[in-house]
Parts: sequence; structure tokens; C-alpha cells
Amino acid sequence: MSDRRDDFASHVNAIDRRRLFRPSGDAAARLKTVAAKGGRLLLEHAGWLSILCGFVTAALVAALSIRGLIQYLTRRGLAVFGWYRLGLAALVWWMMV
Repeated sequence: MSDRRDDFASHVNAIDRRRLFRPSGDAAARLKTVAAKGGRLLLEHAGWLSILCGFVTAALVAALSIRGLIQYLTRRGLAVFGWYRLGLAALVWWMMV
């Protein structure tokens, strides 16, 4: 287990972060390259069970959040959001004038 961890750590440490995250048009391509090279090592290190657990947890939290929002909207409606937008628009207008 520690050999895989050492391989992953050495791979991550070998990345030149200044080049990887500099503001340029090819930053996304660089991230995809690193993900393609490091994805296999990450999968070997974390395992399928960890990835599946994270996926299921994210899906449950998303479903509960959407359910809560829909329940809130059916009880109270969109009036709060309308007043919020009007207030924010007034604040932005006041700051610009």
C-alpha cells in the first residue's frame, strides 16, 4: 500500500504548479493531461469503493437539497427571491450612481 502511495506522491510532486495553473488558454489542456496520467494512480490508491461512496453521497445530498428547495418554494413561493433581486438591483444602481 505504501508503494502505491509513494508513487502517487512522487507523481503529484513532479508537477510544476506554476506552469500548470498559470492563467493561459492551455490551462484546461494541462489539467486534462495531469488527470489522464494521475487518474489511474488515484484509482489504485483510493479504490473503487471510495469513489462509489463519494458518488452516492453526492447524489443523496443533491437530491435532498433539491427536495428541500422545492418544499420551500411550494410553501412560500418565489416572492422572497423577487424581493431579493429588486433589493440587489437597487443596491447596485445606488452604488453606480
